[in-house]
Amino acid sequence: MVEPKVQGNVGACARAARNFGIDDLVLVKPCEIGDEAEKRAMHGLDVLRTARSYDDLESALAKENIDIVHARSRVPAWIAFFACRRTRRVFITTCHGYYSAHFASRPMVWGKLAINAGINPLTALLEIPNGALTEDEYLRQVMAAAANEVAQVAAAQGIKLPYNDAANRTD
Repeated sequence: MVEPKVQGNVGACARAARNFGIDDLVLVKPCEIGDEAEKRAMHGLDVLRTARSYDDLESALAKENIDIVHARSRVPAWIAFFACRRTRRVFITTCHGYYSAHFASRPMVWGKLAINAGINPLTALLEIPNGALTEDEYLRQVMAAAANEVAQVAAAQGIKLPYNDAANRTD
């Protein structure tokens, strides 16, 4: 978690991590962690208490075994994007809701659109989970083609996606 503002959210993440069998929690510039975080952590209290903190995202990426970084909102997404570039980590982003018109929002929204265009229509039409798509070579090719088509439309609009290969983000 990068710069969490509410300690209760940190505790809730520790609990969610425990629910999914994850023992590690890495924090970057966290808020104060106190009673509210511990109360929300519940059965994930050990995850919360063993969380490691760093002063910046690049340090966390360099010292931890982090393969993929996800960010969802504009400023954290750009911070994560550049940190991942410098440390050669995979970066993905998601868009939840409406972003106001801003030049920095467009690449992130189009990046998410490219990924979703490859995955969501197939899972809906074929009524299969996301993971099943990567098990079939033909479906992988269809996902890649859809994602690349969105990337081409973005490029034609003068929008550079936050990653170089949209098809690789659908795997």
